[in-house]
Parts: sequence; C-alpha cells; structure tokens
Amino acid sequence: MGYITDNLALKTRLPRRQHRAERIVLTPDQVWSLVAVLDEPARSVTLLLVLTGLRVGELLALRWGNVDVRSRALRVRETVYEGHFDQPKTKRGNRTLPIGEETAEILANLRPSCPARMIWCSPRARDCR
Repeated sequence: MGYITDNLALKTRLPRRQHRAERIVLTPDQVWSLVAVLDEPARSVTLLLVLTGLRVGELLALRWGNVDVRSRALRVRETVYEGHFDQPKTKRGNRTLPIGEETAEILANLRPSCPARMIWCSPRARDCR
C-alpha cells in the first residue's frame, strides 16, 4: 500500500552540457605589456600572480613569516575571501612553493616599504601588525 512501482528518476533527462567560453590566456609579451602600464601595487600583484601561480586570495593572505627570500620558498597557509581569513580548502592547497629569482626580488623590494606582518595590507586592517 503506497509503494512506488516506478523509479521516476530514470525518466529524468539532464540538460545538454553548455560549452563555456574559452579561457583567454595571455602570452608572456602581453603580460609584460600589461605590467608596463600598471602602477604599484597592481604591478607587483600581477607579476606575483603570474610568476607563482597563486590564487588571488592566497596572495592577498600572504604573510612575511611565510616568505623566505634567501632560500626562495613561499608557504601557502592561508587564503582570504571577502575579508575573512581561513585555511586553504584542501590539503593540497596548504603547500610550499619554490620561487624564482625574479619573484624573490619583487618580494624583497616590497619588504622595506611594508613594516606589517601582512604583505598586502591597508593601514586600517586589523591584522596588519
């Protein structure tokens, strides 16, 4: 009494997969042309994103304690989204990356101008110092 004899889910038709627009990937020449017209800090942010492959939230949450310019390594331990800091979603997101000479130089040039713990920080932010 009241039993279902047919599985109605078997009659469900899924919509066709929509083709997404192809991602636009900049060539190295295009990246350098873009960087040439940017002011700081957008210039450094753009270069670091391209050179490290970090996600925007990972780069913006980066602290000086997780950057070792001498041994050229960068540890990803946090991410930020809409002002909220958190750990990366996956174990693979929590990682150490080797950085090249150019990346280390960009970070070294940023260091003297930023006395805060955070690399990217507004003076009003609570977690800067």
